[in-house]
Amino acid sequence: MIKKTRDACTTLKANIHAGNLGKTGSKRRVEAESKPITFRPEAAQPHDDRCPSWQYDAQTVSIWTTVGRLKGVRFACSADALNTLREHRKGEADLIERDGVFCLIAACGIPDDEPYEPTGFADVASRT
Repeated sequence: MIKKTRDACTTLKANIHAGNLGKTGSKRRVEAESKPITFRPEAAQPHDDRCPSWQYDAQTVSIWTTVGRLKGVRFACSADALNTLREHRKGEADLIERDGVFCLIAACGIPDDEPYEPTGFADVASRT
């Protein structure tokens, strides 16, 4: 939450500096500067790569929360998704809550396929 708040403050300051909120004293800028930064209760909570600890074989994760570290939290996914998670998980994960269900969305860095380079060409003539 600290990082999320810091990022929001940095974004506001950059927008003011870049003139995106108007000149000093403009209605839009005054409003932006006077309102506290708030977040929706259902907004995603980002966790950097060091926060979640994944146990792939047991399909559990431990994660820091506002009440301490929760250990052994079960997660469900398909066998293909588990393989992708195991082989390519990289970066932050977002914790979201929708309709009373919590989901941890993990970023995966999947490498691009090698570009296909044809070795020859076929000449196709059309008859009209």
